[in-house]
Amino acid sequence: MTKIKALIQKNNQLRLALNTENRQFYNDLLLYMRCQSITRNEEIVEKQLLVILEDILDAQQDHISAETYFGKNVKTIADELMVEIPRNFLGMMRFLLLGMGAYIIAFSLPSLLSHDAYFDIGTILLAASYFVVLIGLLFRNIGNTIYTAKINYTKRIMRWSIWTVGFAGGILISILVKTPLQIKFSGWLVLSALTILVIAYLLLKNRQQNHH
Repeated sequence: MTKIKALIQKNNQLRLALNTENRQFYNDLLLYMRCQSITRNEEIVEKQLLVILEDILDAQQDHISAETYFGKNVKTIADELMVEIPRNFLGMMRFLLLGMGAYIIAFSLPSLLSHDAYFDIGTILLAASYFVVLIGLLFRNIGNTIYTAKINYTKRIMRWSIWTVGFAGGILISILVKTPLQIKFSGWLVLSALTILVIAYLLLKNRQQNHH
């Protein structure tokens, strides 16, 4: 078991001891920090979350609620902690490879069934990068909404409409944008490229875990 998985498992076990009020407080904080930490060092994030959880449990034993212990402006505390956590280059590369691989599988799978097909490498790289950035922003938005005052139904619909338009924009890039970087591939070559992406992702994941 890796250190990160061990930290998450310990966190899950300790959370069972939280009372209802503190569990809601901590679950919001946990989701916020994890959504904001896609490009941060995951092990340090999990260690910080565990320290906070242990502090809440200690305060709970003294009949002090988590909100009383940390104050109502817990988002500011979380943001200050996140700024101190270094960015993780290997994690960012892993996220990028995962996004590119998922995009290629989703949009190029029909072409794999044909003997020969033209693949626009420029469009693939452009659209895959667009979706990776968009998904990263979506995670940050999910985190930010945790500590945002409840919004009405109309604003909620508008917000999700914006994200829908954003994803539709990525699909339009895939369909409409053409670049000179078009290469004729046979199906097995594309499968080979996907295999290389998967291997690169696994190697980065293994290297990141070894660093921990």
